[in-house]
Amino acid sequence: MVKLIKTAALTAAHKRDLGRLEDACKNGADAPVRFPLEDADLTFLLYETTPPARLAAALFLIMPQIPDSNDAAECIAYTHPALRRRGYFSRLFEAAETEIAETDLLFPVCRGGRGTLKALEALGAEFSHAEYRMDLSLPGRGPLSGGGLFAVSRPQAAAGLQASPPPQSRNRDAPLICAVTQEATDVFSYSFSLGNGEDAACHTIRYGTSACLYGLSVRPALRRRGIGSRALSHVLAFLAREGVRLVFLHVSGDNLPAVSLYKKAGFRIAETLSYYLY
Repeated sequence: MVKLIKTAALTAAHKRDLGRLEDACKNGADAPVRFPLEDADLTFLLYETTPPARLAAALFLIMPQIPDSNDAAECIAYTHPALRRRGYFSRLFEAAETEIAETDLLFPVCRGGRGTLKALEALGAEFSHAEYRMDLSLPGRGPLSGGGLFAVSRPQAAAGLQASPPPQSRNRDAPLICAVTQEATDVFSYSFSLGNGEDAACHTIRYGTSACLYGLSVRPALRRRGIGSRALSHVLAFLAREGVRLVFLHVSGDNLPAVSLYKKAGFRIAETLSYYLY
């Protein structure tokens, strides 16, 4: 007998059971994808109720950050290595499908996840793209280049890159002005300018003492001039002063300039992920 639970708020008991399930998967053939799973938008838990009762499988949905957008949701699923081939993933996925409507679904898979790949093949998911997860530890770091006081504005909609003077009219060595906007409790947007208009931007989401960095962009006409490196330095300084100790990000394996930028800032490749689209 099994019991299916859907929840948007994990209890202490759920987190304890998930920790045990994750440990079991780490020791198996398929390494689980690293993600602060308690921060998923929806979690589906499948318990075996016959003794010894235990958490057999779990599925996590991370919905698009912008509602009604064309962005895909993400799905991460674990099944206890000793309890596979019992249809538990199918049970969880059928329950999750009712939540995603017509939204595309991406499944991240760690390199070597043969069991997961077989399940996705049976589902009909197709390979979409490969990404790196890159990590940077911040413990003990002092002020970084580009540090200084950061003025954080009240929550508001994030602005896109606005029109500004031609790049030749600006000095790339001029001070890079950083404005930080708090979009939500743990979501911040950063806007950078050489003095007139927005020249670079990025965002971070806080997870306790960790933070995810995403959406780093530099105005096309100003690329390859060190603006991205300086902007990234500002963000890392801000996060370090806010008590963040680990920064992580995902970047396409084909985006060599971005991978090089992050490596120069101290990031290292922690995982290679393959994304399958359903």
